[in-house]
Order: sequence, then structure tokens, then C-alpha cells
Amino acid sequence: MLRDKRRFGRLHAALFACVAGICSPAMPARSEAAGPDHWAVTGIAGNDVLTLRVAPKPSAARTGAVPPDGRQLQNLGCTTVPSLAEWQSMSPKQQRAAQAGRWCKVRYNGRTGWARGKFLREDGG
Repeated sequence: MLRDKRRFGRLHAALFACVAGICSPAMPARSEAAGPDHWAVTGIAGNDVLTLRVAPKPSAARTGAVPPDGRQLQNLGCTTVPSLAEWQSMSPKQQRAAQAGRWCKVRYNGRTGWARGKFLREDGG
């Protein structure tokens, strides 16, 4: 029974994270959470690209780029996101920073790299 309650708590946190726009399939501290199989690019200007990097940080070397209308980026996991309790205890400014700080490892057209999570949305098609 206790195990079921814990599993429900983790599921609830994962669902909340997805509603909040910060879901991920492989959160190192919370590996039970699930996210989309694929991402689509969002929030990138039509004349720009989403840069893929060798590590989850802006200063890391580039490994490739995805066009602003890129779809079906295979989701290979994202950096840790806050738990439901952590999220609820954050100020709106801290919540925005947590969302902006998420990075996801993706594979697109044979290239693998890390992309800023704020430029990814779930791609169901």
C-alpha cells in the first residue's frame, strides 16, 4: 500500500511537471517519471535554428542545428526538474528559471546533442 502511494506521488509530480511545461522522460533524480517520445521545436524565429550542443550548457560546442519547424526530435532524456513539492515552494520567478534551465538530449537527422528545453514541446505526430 505504501509503495502504491509513493508511486502515485511520483506519477502526480510527473504529470504536474508536464502540465507546467517541464516534463522529461529521464530525470536522473526521479527516473520513474515519463515524458514524450519526441519533441517539436517551438519559439524559434523563422530565420533561426535550435542549436544542439555536446553538453547541457550554452558555452558547449555545437553538434548540429534543428530548423525552427523541426519535428520528431527523439527524446533521450532531460536534466532534472523540480519535484511537485519543490515546484510549489518556488516563487513564479524561480519557476520560470527552472523551466528555462532545463536541457534535453535529443537525436535529429542522425545528430545527437543537448537542446534548451524551453524551445521544445511535446510532438505527438
